[in-house]
Amino acid sequence: MSKLLVRETVQYDIAPLIDAMKIEECQAEFYVDARNREEIEEILLKHKKKFRRILYEICMGRYGKDLYGKENVSERAAQVTAMKFKGKENVRIACKEFFRGGKKVVMIAKIIKKSQKNKKLVKQIYEKIGGYEYEFKK
Repeated sequence: MSKLLVRETVQYDIAPLIDAMKIEECQAEFYVDARNREEIEEILLKHKKKFRRILYEICMGRYGKDLYGKENVSERAAQVTAMKFKGKENVRIACKEFFRGGKKVVMIAKIIKKSQKNKKLVKQIYEKIGGYEYEFKK
């Protein structure tokens, strides 16, 4: 078995968004993969309204196929989820959930799901992400 590479995260501050939504307490912490931080933050800024809706669903502990859900492509990608920003581009942010001292959601990579044509490529990306490990620093 190969040794897993531990990737670096940066905690993502959702407090201003949570306060605006009148959520008393969110049961999840949010992080961004340090390697892809700029690209991910660009998407979040571009789709701010939809991101708020996704955060609300995650904070409420809900999954769904339209905003945020598990990407059940294989056993290797069991903890992989996606934030879905559907529209012209059909952009997704691939995430991985961890349950260590509470729920932690790491936003990892931008994926553009064009159609069923790239289904195999998306599956490979999700499986790769399924093998990622992270160190969480506050």
